[in-house]
Amino acid sequence: MIGVLFLLLAIFFYAVISVLKFRYEQSVFTKWPKLFGPDSWENKYKKFQRVNYLVAAPDNWYYRLLNLKYRERFPGSASVFVWLTDGFHFVQMLFTFSVAITLGTWEWNAESLKELIWIVIVIKLLWTLIHEFCFSFLFIKKVKGK
Repeated sequence: MIGVLFLLLAIFFYAVISVLKFRYEQSVFTKWPKLFGPDSWENKYKKFQRVNYLVAAPDNWYYRLLNLKYRERFPGSASVFVWLTDGFHFVQMLFTFSVAITLGTWEWNAESLKELIWIVIVIKLLWTLIHEFCFSFLFIKKVKGK
């Protein structure tokens, strides 16, 4: 049962990711541009105080290893802690954890290939229906007069 709950959460989080990538301007997330906006990826990097330019990465082994062009805002902000820097990466982290918990708690007791195919079809259908509802309606701003 817990696997089903986390599967539903994974679908929900995936829909948020899709809306942020493909329909941001029409979404409810435009209320929080610093967190969810197209430039929110810059949150993981340090900026000059008076102007809005990103600070170039120092030439050391760490930045070369991670292939970073800009200085991190705090240690790990462009790698292991990127999920703390903006809404997109935070929701992406919630999605991957939900999928991992789903897979880890699911009772895989299909007794035949036919039964396994049926389970996959039901999950895919459920995924498609919930994702389409969230992508097309739930996270999209209502336009007055339409």
